[in-house]
Order: sequence, then structure tokens, then C-alpha cells
Amino acid sequence: MKIITILFCLSLLVPGAFAAETKVPLNRMNWSQSLPLNANITLDGGSIIGMDKNLASLPDVIVYQLGTDVYAAYRNGTPIDSGAVGSIVNSRVIRAGINATPENGTMLIARGTYDLAADLNCTTGSPSYALYYWTALPVTKDIHIKGMGRNATVLRFADSQYSDTRPALIMYDYCPFSESGGDGVGPGHNAFSLEDITFDGNIDGQTPYYHDGAGLFLSGSMRQSALIRNVEFRNSPNHALYLGYNGGGWENHAVVDNIYTHDN
Repeated sequence: MKIITILFCLSLLVPGAFAAETKVPLNRMNWSQSLPLNANITLDGGSIIGMDKNLASLPDVIVYQLGTDVYAAYRNGTPIDSGAVGSIVNSRVIRAGINATPENGTMLIARGTYDLAADLNCTTGSPSYALYYWTALPVTKDIHIKGMGRNATVLRFADSQYSDTRPALIMYDYCPFSESGGDGVGPGHNAFSLEDITFDGNIDGQTPYYHDGAGLFLSGSMRQSALIRNVEFRNSPNHALYLGYNGGGWENHAVVDNIYTHDN
């Protein structure tokens, strides 16, 4: 069993200077420096174990890739979900991480490219319905989602996710998803943030088509206090970032800061 330990200490602030006991993973995964500098995180074939007395300051949930697998785990190391890397599994595992994150909690998605399948239909109806969307990552709670930097953590459409009969989204906040579908209108968030991440629509692998709201990220319904900061939106087959009105109401006090959008 391979054990990889990453020690955050002051030496991390000096390029090339690591404590002697620090081991860097083969995939060069580095944890966000926003984590406590004295935190030890052990990866042992799928679990993440916080060894630091300040464990409560770690994200509630961490999603990461290691080798050929993708994992979601609580900050104390308890596994949530895992599987072989692939668009359907990646979507499932990240959704499991979102679902496991407590209200107003934080989920960190570690560096890597996560190809995603938009395999959940958020609403009933047909593609002609304005609020008809397929999505990879529905959000139905107050949550703070953080990557490890633009072009470091990349959420990307897999091929053939978007077309005129299949308007899709990488992330839909606030998606009223249920197994029986929904009407696309419902109460929205009171606290939501999305930071330090890239959304990639893989436009060359899609069939671009205009559908109101569809594309990379959509937020709708009566809501307040979103923060979207340091996010890149690229290669969308339709919209990039869409803060919308879907019949449920507008948003108050949204902050959009340092957004880079291109090739959409």
C-alpha cells in the first residue's frame, strides 16, 4: 500500500524547500496553501486523514484524483465515494461530495482535469421548455466550492454532452433535481461561493446550439450572497457564466470578481 504524506510547514513558502519527511505524490498534487501550514494529510489508497489538531479548519469534503481513480472523502478520512476515472464516475463522485458537504460547508476539488457527464435531467418537459437542462453537477444547498486555481482544477464536459436536443450545464445552482424531475423553479441559496477553478465546455466535442441559460454555469431562483471569484470559463458551446431569472426571482448581493472567459 502506497502512503503519501504532505506536510504543510513554513518551508512550503520557499520554492524547492520541503521538510525532510515530505513526500510529493507522483501526480504532483499539491494542496491549497489556504489550508493550515502545519496540517498533515495522508493519502493511503483513497482515504484522507487529517493529523492536525486544527482539523476543523480543513474543508469539510475533499475530492481528488490519485492514479486512475477519483475519490471523495470527509476531512477526517471517512470515504464518501470513489471509482475509476471516467466522465460518469467523475460526475457521480463529485455529486456525492456535494451531497455530503453540510449546509454552508466547504468542498475542495483538488488539482486535475475532471471530464464530466451531464447525465441528470433537472426538469420535466422537453428541450423546447426554457428551463429544460441536463447537468453534471446540480447544487441544491448553501455550499462553498473551491478548486486549487484556474487551469489547475478543471471541470470539463466530456464529448457529446451538449446539443439542440440536450441543452446542458456543467453546474446548475439552484437545480431542483429529484428522481421524478422538477419544474426548474424553487428557492435558491442564501450563501454560495465558487472559487479558483476552471470550467471547460470542450466545444469541439459538442454540437453548439442556443438555449437560454445552458452552457457552463447557471444560477437561478430567488437567492442572495453568491461569490464567484477567480474562475475561468472557456470553450462553451453556449453561455459561459449566467446569473439568471427563471421565474423564481432575482439575486441580491452577488459578487463576481476576477473572471476570465474566452473562446465561448
